[in-house]
Amino acid sequence: MVRRRVGEGMGGERALPAGLVLGIFGEADQVISLADVRRFRDCLERYDKSYTIKIYPGAPHGWLNDTMPGRYRRAAAEAAWALQLAFLARVFAPGYDRSRRVQVYKSEHSANYDFSKNVRLE
Repeated sequence: MVRRRVGEGMGGERALPAGLVLGIFGEADQVISLADVRRFRDCLERYDKSYTIKIYPGAPHGWLNDTMPGRYRRAAAEAAWALQLAFLARVFAPGYDRSRRVQVYKSEHSANYDFSKNVRLE
């Protein structure tokens, strides 16, 4: 459910989510930069939304897809699935207080990160 529109993004106007957000990203993604993830996080904070965002080191675009051996990162994928299950268990648990804001941002990335060097993997 979307309540309002916010700003101009890379693809035009973006919708602001009404619910909780789980964002899982890869450091080596050639489509979504760390700057894009930070802008996304900043927008969620500006509108006081709950979110959990995790950036996995060295993970390219599509790193959860086990049918693409060049992209798949087993250890990160297993950790991300565990994160998703824990997130869902927490937010759908009886008594979860939606009036509280939870804002978690975890990023592990190179001090020499350069988005222009991220490449598409098959």
